Amino acid sequence: MLRREECISEISYIPRKVDLCVVGAGSAALSTAIAARELGVDVLLIEKAPKEEVGGDLRYCGIIRAVTPEYSEEDFFGDLMRLSRNLANKELIRIMVNKSKEMIDWLTNMGLKWQSRTPVLYRPEGGCYMMLVKMLSFAKKQGIKIVYETKATELLIDDFGNVNGLKIQKKGDKFRDINCKAAVLACGGFSANPEMICKYIDRYADTMIVRGSKYNTGEGIVMADKIGAKVAFMGEFHGAPEHRDAPRTDGGGCTIQPYTMGVWINLNGRRFLDEGKETYVKVGKSIFAQPGNTAYLLFDETIKNRKFKDSHGVERETIADRLKVEHIDPDLPEDLLKLSKNKRSLGDVYYKADTIIDLAEMIGIPPLNLKQTIEEYNDNIQEKEGLVGTPCVTNIFPPKSGWAYPIKEPPYYAYPAVCGITLTFGGLVISDKGEVVNKEGNIIPNLYAVGALTSGFFYYDYEGGSALTRNVVFGRITGKNAAEHIKNEH
Repeated sequence: MLRREECISEISYIPRKVDLCVVGAGSAALSTAIAARELGVDVLLIEKAPKEEVGGDLRYCGIIRAVTPEYSEEDFFGDLMRLSRNLANKELIRIMVNKSKEMIDWLTNMGLKWQSRTPVLYRPEGGCYMMLVKMLSFAKKQGIKIVYETKATELLIDDFGNVNGLKIQKKGDKFRDINCKAAVLACGGFSANPEMICKYIDRYADTMIVRGSKYNTGEGIVMADKIGAKVAFMGEFHGAPEHRDAPRTDGGGCTIQPYTMGVWINLNGRRFLDEGKETYVKVGKSIFAQPGNTAYLLFDETIKNRKFKDSHGVERETIADRLKVEHIDPDLPEDLLKLSKNKRSLGDVYYKADTIIDLAEMIGIPPLNLKQTIEEYNDNIQEKEGLVGTPCVTNIFPPKSGWAYPIKEPPYYAYPAVCGITLTFGGLVISDKGEVVNKEGNIIPNLYAVGALTSGFFYYDYEGGSALTRNVVFGRITGKNAAEHIKNEH
């Protein structure tokens, strides 16, 4: 595997003028920069992280979603609109879906290879870290420059409200101004900013584990808001069930899967969601809504060793296997290698007891409540086919639409979980060209935004791999439009 140092064009000086400034260096920023450079404009990436930690959330991604022969544009569009409760921007979603297959070809032309493809998802060979390496390498060949450990702190505007530069600060250096013909904000959402998530999501939101980059602290949204940009969906986010003892930042460490198996129990000893129906995002957000942002995935010895079918009916590994990392790539950078090792070790961190009563006492929840919950669940399992031909429970609340297997064979297990925040869904309102819109509905001249700091794509729930699709598709669109604007206006 290529090392990061081989793929980065770092500059030791910061120019006073540049055609296009792109703030960030993750999938959205790199896609924007590459697309703009393809049209001949000079591009500078301004990245807050050191070069050893470049890449934003792309470092922690695993898959990307796209239209395939088995997954039509209407399927993809329908899934995203349904999961957003029809609140997503139909125009933006339609563009994202329609351009997704072309996106795969574009990434392939950068040298990216694909390890596997399901009916809906592509997995890069070498993981999304290799996708980052390939994009950085391609950017280097195009002559794109990057300056690291540098914060963008303010958008500069002229007397007519046109964005014409950025105020920045390199670590250990004084503030300085960069003049540019256009600026693109692509520096992530605010999932790692405790103050912002507590303000916009919930006052207890900082109890969540941060599954993405610690550099996603919302400066792009704050800077744009100060010059009148419109924001939306600020209270919405992507969550997932993380092992309670996972690292608090930088990718979490151990997402508890398969989340459909067994039952989820809160601190009151009660079930609180349909484990067979909900997505991993809804499971995570449902855990966050429970007392103490805490829940336990509870199952018995039989379920622990049972292979399961995923939502497409494909047989997968057992819970015991799924909770661990089978292969740890020694070529990963140190921080990602540490995450993989944490995940493997946390697969063996759980509570175990020979009776339900003993298990309840061990995890500190009311024993009689848990006993009643498990007995009611077991007594109402129906062998008639639920989801993907599995048993279901329909006579209790909440029901379980599939994978409803009895919990009767000791020993019994409980994996402790909290909600981990992956990314925020809210942010700047943009046009179909990636232009930032102000509170009056007008375009802010020379300002663009792409990626997790934009709104209109996701709300309430989420389809796996879609954020990366949004970042690359709209990165290409935004970079092209910004470059054409620069060439036509200047």
